[in-house]
Amino acid sequence: MASALVVSLAACQRQGPTFDDLPTAPSSPAAVTPINPIAVDPRPSPTPTDLPEDPPSDGGGNPVSPGGPVSTDPVARLNARVFFLECGGQVLPASGYATEAAVGCRIHLDVTPKDSQGRPTVAIGTPKWTYSNLGIVNANSDAEYTPTLTAIAPGELSISCTLDGVQSNTVRITLK
Repeated sequence: MASALVVSLAACQRQGPTFDDLPTAPSSPAAVTPINPIAVDPRPSPTPTDLPEDPPSDGGGNPVSPGGPVSTDPVARLNARVFFLECGGQVLPASGYATEAAVGCRIHLDVTPKDSQGRPTVAIGTPKWTYSNLGIVNANSDAEYTPTLTAIAPGELSISCTLDGVQSNTVRITLK
């Protein structure tokens, strides 16, 4: 029986090198290849540049007269307008009061409440904008006094605003 045990133990022994036969450290270190960084210019920012200044505000989104006091008289009239156009991330020069915009461009609007003397005044309510054809634009801004529209299809668009019971002028813009 002892000989059978020795034969089975001999059959279970591993063939080839054992763990003890392996070297403990490499014989020579591997060559280190230095990596030289390549200087890359940063990509330009996709944000618009040279934006017109926002209309002066009292901090609550209400426009104020530059260099003068804010009127607290009631709103007597509203002046709605295209503040500027932005196409491909760039502001189009002299695009305030534009009457045409290309599909894909963003239309930045502005409304200024004025008192009976024509001075910018603080409103009580919030502007409510009306668009004649929401099928050709995306209204994608929560800014009450300066909303932004994105032209998504050609057509005619009429825009107006109501604030404190006063109706603004109508802005008409053709999207091409």
